[in-house]
Amino acid sequence: MKTIENQLSQLADSFRAGEQIYTDASHYTEAETRLEFIDKLFILLGWDVNNNALLYPSKREVVVERTNRNSQRPDYTFRIHGIPKFYVEAKKPSVKIDEDTSAIFQARRYGYTDEHPIVVLTNFRLLLIYDASVPVDEQCDRPETGLLFKIKYTELKNEYETLSKYLSRASVGTEEWEELVSAHRPVQYLPAGTQFLQHLRQWRVELGASILTNQPSIDETSLNDLVQLIINRFLFIRMCEDRGLELKDELRNRASKDIVSVNALFAQMDKRYNTGLFKQSPNNRSPLSMVGGNTLLDIIDRLYAPTSPFSYAVLDAEFLGRVYEQSLVEGLRIGQSESGVPTVTLQKKSQYLHRDVVTTPQPLVDAVVEQALNELDDSVVCPKILDFAIGSGRFLVTVYRKLVDLAVTSKLASNNESSLVKRAPNDYTLPFTDKVKIARRQLFGIDIDFNAVEVAKFSILVALLEDETLETLPTGKGILPDIGNNIIHGNSLVRPSLEHPDWVDDPIYAIDLIGAGFNDFDVVLGNPPYVSTEDMRKINQNEFTIIESSYSSLLRQWDKYFAFVEFGITKLTKHGVIGVVIPNKWMTVVSGALFRQLLASNVHVIWLQNFTYHPVFEEKQIYVCGLVASKDKKSKIMYAEPTSVDEISTVTPMYPLERDDWLPSPSSEPWVLPANARQEAILRAIRQNSIKLSEIVEPKNGLQTSANDVFLIKNATKNNDGTVTFSARLRGSKRSSVWTIESDLLVPYLDDSKGVQSFQYVESDSYLLFPYCDDPSRPSGKSLISEQTIKKQYPLTYQYLVAYRERLLKRDKGAQRQMKDGGAFYAYGRGQALGYATQHPKIFYSVNQRGDKYGLDSQGIAFQSGGTAGEVALFPRDTGYDLDFVLGLLAQPEIELFLRKRGSPFRGGFFARGTDVISSVPVPKLDFNIQNDQAFHDEVVSHVQAIRNIGLSLATGQRQIEMKERRMNQRKEILANLFQNRWGLV
Repeated sequence: MKTIENQLSQLADSFRAGEQIYTDASHYTEAETRLEFIDKLFILLGWDVNNNALLYPSKREVVVERTNRNSQRPDYTFRIHGIPKFYVEAKKPSVKIDEDTSAIFQARRYGYTDEHPIVVLTNFRLLLIYDASVPVDEQCDRPETGLLFKIKYTELKNEYETLSKYLSRASVGTEEWEELVSAHRPVQYLPAGTQFLQHLRQWRVELGASILTNQPSIDETSLNDLVQLIINRFLFIRMCEDRGLELKDELRNRASKDIVSVNALFAQMDKRYNTGLFKQSPNNRSPLSMVGGNTLLDIIDRLYAPTSPFSYAVLDAEFLGRVYEQSLVEGLRIGQSESGVPTVTLQKKSQYLHRDVVTTPQPLVDAVVEQALNELDDSVVCPKILDFAIGSGRFLVTVYRKLVDLAVTSKLASNNESSLVKRAPNDYTLPFTDKVKIARRQLFGIDIDFNAVEVAKFSILVALLEDETLETLPTGKGILPDIGNNIIHGNSLVRPSLEHPDWVDDPIYAIDLIGAGFNDFDVVLGNPPYVSTEDMRKINQNEFTIIESSYSSLLRQWDKYFAFVEFGITKLTKHGVIGVVIPNKWMTVVSGALFRQLLASNVHVIWLQNFTYHPVFEEKQIYVCGLVASKDKKSKIMYAEPTSVDEISTVTPMYPLERDDWLPSPSSEPWVLPANARQEAILRAIRQNSIKLSEIVEPKNGLQTSANDVFLIKNATKNNDGTVTFSARLRGSKRSSVWTIESDLLVPYLDDSKGVQSFQYVESDSYLLFPYCDDPSRPSGKSLISEQTIKKQYPLTYQYLVAYRERLLKRDKGAQRQMKDGGAFYAYGRGQALGYATQHPKIFYSVNQRGDKYGLDSQGIAFQSGGTAGEVALFPRDTGYDLDFVLGLLAQPEIELFLRKRGSPFRGGFFARGTDVISSVPVPKLDFNIQNDQAFHDEVVSHVQAIRNIGLSLATGQRQIEMKERRMNQRKEILANLFQNRWGLV
């Protein structure tokens, strides 16, 4: 069998034999070069160039561009699991590609625009690999700028190893390849999407300022809509030009004449495409008439090389969607300078002020869409799909591509190839008219942001023109659909009310879905807004009240996405499917109880990708899951816990769970699901014959001062007269003051959670000023010491508190109530824990941790809790279980696994485990009348105490330290074996 090196050598020999003919520009074409040499080269590198695997269009490994002199698209797109990794631009051998800057810049623009790490330029005689992360600068760049690797055809055999690392199918997409191709990335790397967003922002401001100058009376809404319309028109034309659908440089040529010529182009585009994008305004006034000529020419010029670093031939709907999702957050605002001159600036829109705007990674969009469509019942032939918060339209664009794939596959399976368009061997697509039918009949969307609706429509139209040429498009007029009735502006969650006619207006935008023809849908998709109840009230209290009274899945501190998912479920047909990307906290938090019940009772969750604590949105610490659920009854849930979106694209194995075994009863209880067989065995074992931890200990939250900068005393020096001296600084202040106060009102306190270590005693590291005294008449057993008493008995403390009276009086409403109830300004912000915070013994544990943070308090150290921060304490109940037994249990990795699934994820692999979470920890159920149970308990306690005693022992030299560590680990191993034997996991 011939080696690949030998086959490459034969290919090179074949070229050498006819080199004189091949390098004759008049006798040998680019198409022949591709077919006879370049295709074969990449086949030898392991790529399925001819789609012999018969993958459908969006999944095939290599997309080969049809020969089209007018098109400026790259000749080859190489993909892994449907995700483009690099482009190859081909030329005929007579072209001196290492000197031809036009070809080099063209190829580099392709790679840069699509944010690929590399791009290849080849005529087979030479093969050049460029760093695509470097944007083209035609004034400064030379042919060798960004060049990573250059190989002659005569070197293919000897340089195979290096060539393979860069371009072979086996290498591309691996971690090693990613490291190789990104090694030369500039330190100040600016992705194309980020740079395009900067350009877009600049164009918006410049156009807005010019329009305002010419139309001083224009309002902000009209200004934003006009600017968006102009930009969308320009981008659409540029894409058509670079794809060979319109004449090259047509927009620039027209603009260089006059605005009349550009308007004539708009009219021509309106007749040709009929998208609504170029439709004439009711008053027949062109938006360009409001823009200054110089501004217009300047912006149009920046859409072309050499100024533009982008190739509009590869700037597709997905790219636009990602960019526009960030752009939609901002709107143009009209203001005035100090001198009274009108100004235009970009500012965050009000509806986005109190919510995170995220760009869903495309692999996650692909996975949710594919899974949702795959779950449709076979009886659903022409599914209607709704995106309930459409944004830039990326979910529907992905749906469109998938529907095209499915249609092509179906026609090929039924031997109906004649109804398809053949693009290359084993490469078919739908006729353009069939694609238009998909957009018109099957794609629907809603968004409360009018500009998002316009962008979504624009993205879908751009997607329709992908892969089309002049030859494949109809020759008549009105070839694109007007989807204005499919993608509509309004509030998915609010319906109009006869009692409240103003709800249809800004800012609620209630919409009559039935009147709009939005009845039921076979699939509902989307990534809804994530907005907390607190932020919803800030944005629009009226909308918050309407939503809260309209949906049944909302409880306590619910999130807006709860309502969106419930809305989506209500819009499903009999066999409908919903697919969403939402935060994963719903699985376990208390406020998610009714939401979990909704999912369990109204649909069947069939696919759940839970990213746990791994962020998928850039620079956002939001932890999400991809979820697909069906109205049809399903017995299994496919579950996985990927660590990145890349794991989805490489088909991470999903673990099948029996729905009846793993959904809790009642279904409103937290969902704790295993992601593999080992986890399933552990979770089954620790739950078997168990009781809840809350039955043997009482979890309690700690104090809340609401002013630690006043009450927390750190680094204090004890004085012989019963006082302490310390330095205090208010929050936000740079100045600190030295104080001396009486120690009588100080209690030991733990400030740094590093002081909490499993098995060990907790040691205080500071003090808490505790102005409370015993009072049996109060429910807490404590009351605030009166101002008169403190002033008289603790004058130094009183002087200190009075100095910070203003700070204490400015605290929140909860603290205001406490001060009023206690009759003094130095009351703590909350009344919780006053009676028990200093009691002992108790187990201290850090709420937000990664394990190994459970310590024993034998002194009475005060503690604080707040949300997912601070500490919680476990107080013993009279059940026979020793606190040291609990410490031993909580130190086991099996229990930590449970807590990580039951708790809420945070950055860095930390998981919050508040009182509700810790209460549910399964504890081996022991009968202390049974000798084996008592012996097991006592042995656990004995080893825990031994570990603590070893920890207390002194170890000064390295040998002693190592021996101490070894002894502790040995005891921990024995302890682990005890529990594993008890659980049957050995």
